[in-house]
Amino acid sequence: MTSCFEVICEICGEAITPRGGRVGSHLKSHGVSATEYKSAYPTSALLDTVKTNREKEVQRLKKEHPDWVLKCLECEQEFFKTLVSHIRAKHSMSAEDYRDKHGNVVLQFTGETERSIRSAFWVNKWENSYSEMKDAASLPSQTKHWIRKGFTEEEAAKLVSEHQRKLALMQNSESGRLKNKAKSTGARNNMSLESLSKRHNVTIDDARKFTPMYGVFGEEHPRFGKKHTPEVLARIINTSRHVSKFETQLLDFLSAELDLEIQRSFHLDGWVVDGFLSPNIVIEAFGTYWHADPRKYASDWVNAHSKKNAQDIWERDSKKIKDLSNKYVLVIVWEDDWKKDRASVLERVKNAINQV
Repeated sequence: MTSCFEVICEICGEAITPRGGRVGSHLKSHGVSATEYKSAYPTSALLDTVKTNREKEVQRLKKEHPDWVLKCLECEQEFFKTLVSHIRAKHSMSAEDYRDKHGNVVLQFTGETERSIRSAFWVNKWENSYSEMKDAASLPSQTKHWIRKGFTEEEAAKLVSEHQRKLALMQNSESGRLKNKAKSTGARNNMSLESLSKRHNVTIDDARKFTPMYGVFGEEHPRFGKKHTPEVLARIINTSRHVSKFETQLLDFLSAELDLEIQRSFHLDGWVVDGFLSPNIVIEAFGTYWHADPRKYASDWVNAHSKKNAQDIWERDSKKIKDLSNKYVLVIVWEDDWKKDRASVLERVKNAINQV
């Protein structure tokens, strides 16, 4: 005798607990879909127990908008919005084959009808709740997370900094390094020797043939002693270099106000500068986070992305400034200064131009 939480499959007589996708998996083992099962056993309670709110919504909209329904002429099943995936999966027919057989019928709604279906079925129902959920969510790496807990903006900024410092220390710990190594090696990496060996059912030595440069270093490597041309090097760095939103906004603003072309991500004496104005003006956009503004961060603060502490960042920036200031006129703009007074930033660049 079955419990009240079980239903009987009419195909095999097995008692199934209808939760966790078990009904769908069970029907798949018989090689039938839910629709086919319902057609064969209309009185069965198996599918009624797992009918979702989405399915009920579909049935309601089918009754209210019969013109939104597309019927498959092969099996008489009804669908919303498109038949293309159904006829390909169930009947092994392309759209052209289907139309050759049944004439120039509609296989997919587009345009206004498609937008109306989406609006009725999804957008109006979930858009507001999704926005509310997104606004309500926050992470310890965001100031709003701490402000909601009652802290001031200044306290929240310090707590975010502390959270990032602890996160960076954890990621740089021995256990953190082992975790990161596990992601890039072994079975978890699709291109590791272990994965290649398992996927192709070959030995580790044979797997090396799929990656001939794996483990080849020094003079044995075909690129040993060769260098990229300046043009190729510039292209590589430009495509991989991170450009912050602040840097883009600053250079766009200066270009528009000065009516001058500023060369961006420009290569200069072994450095890549944010902006360069011919003949010798360098513009550097120092973001609060990426350059660890000393007014905001202590020297032991660690950047969670670059894994460098503030002192290392300052030393690198100082070396860059020292190397370039001998030949070029430098204009360094901090993000905080930019937000407070754009006019003074523009004036500094104009003075640099006049100085040249």
